[in-house]
Amino acid sequence: MNDQSFAAHDPLLALGDALLSPREAVTLEPILVIRVQGVELALNIVSDRRRAVKYMRRFLSEWSGHAPLTVDDRTAIDPREWRFHRRDQAFLDELSLLFSPDETKTRKQDGARCLPLTEAMLFRVLWLLSGRTFILFRDKHKTTLHGIPERELPLVCTVSGSVREVQAQITLEEPLVPLTRDGRYVLWQNAVIALPEKQRSLLSRIGPALSKGQAVYLYRGQQVSYFLNTALPLLYDAMAVSLDGQLASQLKRFRLHAKIYLDRLDSMVQARVRYLYDRYEINPFAPDPEGVILYRDAVAEAEIMRCLADVGFHVLGGEAVLRDADSIWELMHEGVARLEKYAEVYMSRAFIALKPRTPHLTARMTARGGRVQLELMDEDRPVEDLAALMRAIDEKRRYFRLRSGEFLDLTGLEAWQELARALTEDAPNSRVEKEPGLTAFKANYIQSLLEEAGLPCAADDEAREMISFRYEAPPAGVTALKPYQTTGYQWLMMLDHLQMGGILADEMGLGKTVQTIAAIERVNALEPGCPPSMIVAPTSLLFNWLREFERFAPSIRPIVIQGAQAEREQMYLSLRESAPPVIITSYPLLRRDIHLAATLNLRFAVLDEAQQIKNAQSITSQAVKRLQARTRIALTGTPLENHIGELWSLMDFCLPGYLPGYASFLRRYDEEGDLNDLRRRIRPFLMRRVKEDVLSELPERMETTLYAEMTEAQKKVYDAVIWQCRQRVQRAVSERGFDRSQTEILSAITQLREIRQGRPLHGCDPARPERRAPDPGVFPVYPHAEPAGAAAARGRDPHTVPGRGHADP
Repeated sequence: MNDQSFAAHDPLLALGDALLSPREAVTLEPILVIRVQGVELALNIVSDRRRAVKYMRRFLSEWSGHAPLTVDDRTAIDPREWRFHRRDQAFLDELSLLFSPDETKTRKQDGARCLPLTEAMLFRVLWLLSGRTFILFRDKHKTTLHGIPERELPLVCTVSGSVREVQAQITLEEPLVPLTRDGRYVLWQNAVIALPEKQRSLLSRIGPALSKGQAVYLYRGQQVSYFLNTALPLLYDAMAVSLDGQLASQLKRFRLHAKIYLDRLDSMVQARVRYLYDRYEINPFAPDPEGVILYRDAVAEAEIMRCLADVGFHVLGGEAVLRDADSIWELMHEGVARLEKYAEVYMSRAFIALKPRTPHLTARMTARGGRVQLELMDEDRPVEDLAALMRAIDEKRRYFRLRSGEFLDLTGLEAWQELARALTEDAPNSRVEKEPGLTAFKANYIQSLLEEAGLPCAADDEAREMISFRYEAPPAGVTALKPYQTTGYQWLMMLDHLQMGGILADEMGLGKTVQTIAAIERVNALEPGCPPSMIVAPTSLLFNWLREFERFAPSIRPIVIQGAQAEREQMYLSLRESAPPVIITSYPLLRRDIHLAATLNLRFAVLDEAQQIKNAQSITSQAVKRLQARTRIALTGTPLENHIGELWSLMDFCLPGYLPGYASFLRRYDEEGDLNDLRRRIRPFLMRRVKEDVLSELPERMETTLYAEMTEAQKKVYDAVIWQCRQRVQRAVSERGFDRSQTEILSAITQLREIRQGRPLHGCDPARPERRAPDPGVFPVYPHAEPAGAAAARGRDPHTVPGRGHADP
């Protein structure tokens, strides 16, 4: 197989062949066609001879699609046999983007030799042609041009007349044709040229008038002064200017001396600009003085106006003013220095007072009306608008403007950003009462941020007591609580005293129920006639709660909301007249009855197995969060199972509005976000103990062995099933081996346990045992199964720790 055969079958070898093999080179020859109706573009392909591209749109479409290129009806370019220079390839790439396929135009121009250029297309094409050779075709004359040079036009302006009437005549040796509206490109002396910046603005205005080589302008009266003072200096910069003798003698020439006076005007900054030419003072925003014709330095004046405009000034009432705070900040930082390059700048005391200063912030907390008021002090003066200042720091702005108009320089206040974010974070919640100040739990978090950042913070005694969560709980009415359960009870009482909520997340079996009952019992004892408390639990645990109240707080007689809808409605209506201390309901029923339950004023709202609301968008979650209660408690052994959004939902029930809104919370803390900050936030409001934490407080393990005899009917079924299982397991072991027969063995054990526990066994009729008696000696040996009834005897009290005996009284 030769080299070409290899290349034909392997893509990498074919790539090398495409790069290295000799292919015929072709050159692209652009043609710029100047017509009366506009400018068009055509292309030629040059190899051994010149070929015109007959179908321009089809050609460019094929180029962008990497297809063979159709030049004319008889010629096509195969990329494997022809190659373009890289410069030509880049040119075709640009053209294919400019002339992207358009169905409406393609049908009309598919066979067009020349493509018309819009203003935008023409500007781009001329820029592409500026560094390459192309053909200019105009009036049946063809010229080869080598690029587009930049040069000035030899314009001459002759100014004649007097102070009453002036004539300005601009002439050019040969007429020109403007190609672009901005004056950048013109056609002159059968060549395309690019004009320098100082002539572009002029030619964009008078270009059409110079199409005949001459433009004449006449000014009378007040126009004379404006032309001589403003336009004439600009003409001097763009072309040669000739003044007749009479006019030249009347035109006074002095050096410009500019002054700018900066002053504060309410919330604005005013700049009074004055141009001094000897003893003549000119306000650029007012009419020129009468009776004098000055030759003014229009270029320097334009630089000053441009600098003022760049800073943000605009004309108001005959003076330049600055209103925008950002622009004033820029003026104070950099704008004044820029203006001083062109003029003498004078600043009033009121303006100097706007100079940004660095604040020296300290925090102060005071208790007022059961909430904590946070103030920021700036050198012993309270900050006027705390929320706006915190927002500015959180958004990392460079400055903050006080209501007085004074600017604060916020650079260097990075240590305050965590506090600013905590105070301005998004926490939309319609259930949160909009009260001034901070709740105790929010203030506690704020203080922890200040302490961690090492920022100065003072607090009065009452605020310090609220923030520290210090509270001496009364002794529990429920006796014989374990020490760790007493700690949990005291924590619940502290939350209730401070009107907070929290998550009791002790591991299953440590007595979350009895700790909650102890708190409810004590509050009811201390506050006779207080509103009822509500327990929301899974349906299977309703009567378990009822039994636990009977066991640990017999003085409290709860009611269980159950029955048909009409019956439940009647129960809720009766609660308005005489409510029991505790109401127990289930999650499914609360979803249906929330329109009634939400009208109750509750003392405690307790969610058992609170992971039921881990989905913040679920109907159950939205329903329980409508409950109105002073203290909200969530009981769960698994506060977080899958992602932190579940924790947000629980905290949103216990402390609505404390955490940021759900979307903001996930953005900040999800995917290994600032978890240390999250722990700091929730630590006071989440209590979790596992068995290993409290092993020393649990009693020694107690073991009791109970035996129970099977009934005669159970024995018959048991013997029959043993024989059946023995046959099945022996067959499986002999066919697949012991290790691969585990499923059959476990199935046999399960069947035997079901018989001992008195459960119905599918597929076995105890009245019709197998005729063949089982042979115990043939049955494989398995771990000894516990006697019938042992499982029931093994059942534990809800407050029993597996392997450690009773954890609750």
